[in-house]
Amino acid sequence: MGIKMIALRTFAGAEGFLRRGQTFEALNETRARSLQEAKLAERVEEESVPAEKENPDQQAPPENKVNLREVHLIEPVEGPDIINPSEVQAKMQEQRAEVRHVGGGWYDLPNGRRVQGRDNALAEYEAYLKESGEA
Repeated sequence: MGIKMIALRTFAGAEGFLRRGQTFEALNETRARSLQEAKLAERVEEESVPAEKENPDQQAPPENKVNLREVHLIEPVEGPDIINPSEVQAKMQEQRAEVRHVGGGWYDLPNGRRVQGRDNALAEYEAYLKESGEA
């Protein structure tokens, strides 16, 4: 049986990968001592707690106590929101259908062209809107 220890910092060793605060068992006394000297881990002092004997005179636990292993819904759940693919495509086209500044005086147009100068970009964008029938 190994020596029970707690990791003071995250490290990987013969015991495997251990995170800070994780308890583990050192392989032997020498390993436990070396981990303590390197300040990677310290021994866990386990206190022995006497087991309480069941008293038949004790009352049963109340019925309204919540069992943590069960799931209880607080609010009724409605059906999932169904997103229409055409709405998503329309939003994507709206996002694409703008003149976007890419730096250095250059602008990307929704038709994929890159134009230099804001005035040129806006003029070509208006022409694009007339061609596509969106204006």
